[in-house]
Amino acid sequence: MNNLVNSLPSKIILIVDDNPNNLQLLFQYLKKVGYKILIAQSGNKAIETAKANHPDLILLDVMMSNLDGFATCRYLKSNPSTKDIPVIFMTALKETENKVQGFKLGAVDYITKPIKEEELLARIETHLSLQSLRQNLAQDAAQQKLLGEISDRIRQSLDLKLILETATKEIRALLDCDLVWLAQINNQTQINNQSISIKAYASSGITIDFEENIPYDYFLLNTNNHQHICYTNSVDGNIPYSKCDLQNKIHKIEVNKTENRKQKTEILLDAQSLLNPKARLIAPILINPTQSADPSTVKNTLWGWLIADQYKSSRQWQIREIDLLEKLTTQLAIGIKQGLLYQQLSKLAIVDSLTNLYNRRYFDQQLYKEWYRLKRASSPLSLIICDVDCFKKYNDTYGHQLGDECLQQVAKAIASTIKRPGDVLTRYGGEEFAAILPHTPESGAIKVAEDMRIAVRELNIPHLDSSTNSVVTISVGIASVIPTSENNPDLLLKAADLSLYQSKERGRDCITVYSDPISTFKERQEKTKCWVKHLRQALQENLFSLYAQPIVPLEVDDKKRYFEILLRLTDKSNGVISPNIFLDIAERNSLITDIDTWVVNNLMEKLSNFHSEGESSGTNFDLQDYRFSINLSGASLNSESFLEFLSQKLTDSHLPPDLFCFEITETVAVSNLTRVSKFINSLKNLGCSFALDDFGKGMSSLTYLKNLPVDYLKIDGSFIKELNSNKASRVMVEAINHIAEGIGLKTIAEFVENQTILDALRKLKVDYVQGFHLGRPGILMDVLSHPVSSNP
Repeated sequence: MNNLVNSLPSKIILIVDDNPNNLQLLFQYLKKVGYKILIAQSGNKAIETAKANHPDLILLDVMMSNLDGFATCRYLKSNPSTKDIPVIFMTALKETENKVQGFKLGAVDYITKPIKEEELLARIETHLSLQSLRQNLAQDAAQQKLLGEISDRIRQSLDLKLILETATKEIRALLDCDLVWLAQINNQTQINNQSISIKAYASSGITIDFEENIPYDYFLLNTNNHQHICYTNSVDGNIPYSKCDLQNKIHKIEVNKTENRKQKTEILLDAQSLLNPKARLIAPILINPTQSADPSTVKNTLWGWLIADQYKSSRQWQIREIDLLEKLTTQLAIGIKQGLLYQQLSKLAIVDSLTNLYNRRYFDQQLYKEWYRLKRASSPLSLIICDVDCFKKYNDTYGHQLGDECLQQVAKAIASTIKRPGDVLTRYGGEEFAAILPHTPESGAIKVAEDMRIAVRELNIPHLDSSTNSVVTISVGIASVIPTSENNPDLLLKAADLSLYQSKERGRDCITVYSDPISTFKERQEKTKCWVKHLRQALQENLFSLYAQPIVPLEVDDKKRYFEILLRLTDKSNGVISPNIFLDIAERNSLITDIDTWVVNNLMEKLSNFHSEGESSGTNFDLQDYRFSINLSGASLNSESFLEFLSQKLTDSHLPPDLFCFEITETVAVSNLTRVSKFINSLKNLGCSFALDDFGKGMSSLTYLKNLPVDYLKIDGSFIKELNSNKASRVMVEAINHIAEGIGLKTIAEFVENQTILDALRKLKVDYVQGFHLGRPGILMDVLSHPVSSNP
């Protein structure tokens, strides 16, 4: 504690006596040892001088005219600005009651006249020392309390920016200096590329007018041994101070320079003047980046420095201030570490660990944020959702480790197309990615989406089991809108999602834009709800109807009457509704398997009844002369319970299983090859046959033929329609038919609309044909009851 007490002769003593001789004698005694002396010859003058100059001790004569020493002391002790100044009475009075009266008024001692020099100096030194100790104890207690309060305020926040701003503000007020700033080391792991940036500052009349980083060698010149050297102004210019280790202890800079000009109240600091204060304290901030149970293994890292500066005038830093700054820096380091940990936890909460993109949670936050921001600005907002094509098959084929690497590469490729800092790219789901593009119209979103699609294709990641391409590709959906009160973010998201679904339906590796106003999505949703209700009602009340369209043999000797079973829905006015209108809604609302079940139940029931009626009436209806193709959805093919139902139904119906051929689309078949193959084999073992519908949309289809035990290939109708107008289509049909013949499969060409197409197919030796030119769909029982010639 003694280190905190300044040398006593530098103290100020106020002598109060109305006797000039006494004043002169006391003045000589005190001047001889170096005390600074103030003189007052009356009580009133003593009060005025004490209030103005705050002396460290007062020598007060008791017996004075007008206002005596007791009255003067009473006033001094009642005034807040002078009550703590020690008062020593000087008196010739020896009565004890006078001394008691003085002590009651607040005096600390008495000295009797005539005054002896040695006694006077001893008593002054004793009480000045005691006063310094009391002041230091009170100051320490106050500072400890303040330190605790500041530490609590620093550490009560989890926001690192707020922690740093609070710390600089509180510490500057506590030290009463011109500027307190926090400097952080940038690029700590890159030794040759390090710099220092100001993270926060608080000032009194100081403005920092630059944004660039400070050179790292300002603080650290020798990185090998971590020796630091600092520069500041002196009379001779910029001279280096002795080397000091700024990584482990506080460094003090002081410049004793005579001020010849008026002190400035406002200072503008540029990068150069910031480095040249008149006084500075530099405290290293050490952070332990890891949690270790063994303190001996803890290795602190230098995060940066807390710096207190004086620019307007010179200053001598006190040991007490240095100690206080060291304690504050320790608390600040804890607060910074707390803030850094919170940043890491916050990042984990919004960042996908595999791709390092933002996650779905952050996407939802940003979509709503941008929506309402752009609503105020009346500016367009675009949303892109993309999905890695056939990714489940990629995982099944190449393994999950390569699957993760594939997603990482795709994420990086897509991210490379996002150029503006305001755009947000997220991993929306398993293999889905979504981009929020503020201030972007539909045309801009299309360009970004096409860049994404091309960037992923150019990765050339092999995907030999894809139904789309031999490399990994993406399907993309886009929706754009200027946010208004008539729509909302959910509608935009659903519109983009619907566009993505349509891209997949179109064959994948393409872009689809939601072209309608997204406000109509509400109407679409309402219509969907009505359709779902209508479809449920149709299932319960048998409002569906079975139709049949002939499939006619062309180049094969097949005497069976072959029909594809088609579904129609009857509306309230008995109108017939095509399945193209409602099947998509049924699939998206998990009703399609129920519809497939209804078709199987009703078809088998009608065939059984028709066969029974024929037998009872003597009508010739031999089931062996027929074959019926039934379309099955992807949901049914992937349902174990539907396979069990269908197998049981075939067994219980007593209808020959070879009566039925099940049609599955190429897209569904290749999406889950293992499960679909199991489904096919299970029913083929009972005697059923299978046709692969829409064959030829992707040349990768050929890869699957060896793994799909189908019996027929239904060539995609797009080739048939263009058979005589597009040479490529004709070549494709010829190639498919040739391959099918080579591996023992029969081909069926649908969409045969005229004789010209029929003649071309006959030349290509396609096995079966189907289309309006050969027979339009009719009600099943009417078609069976009134057979027509099927000779093409």
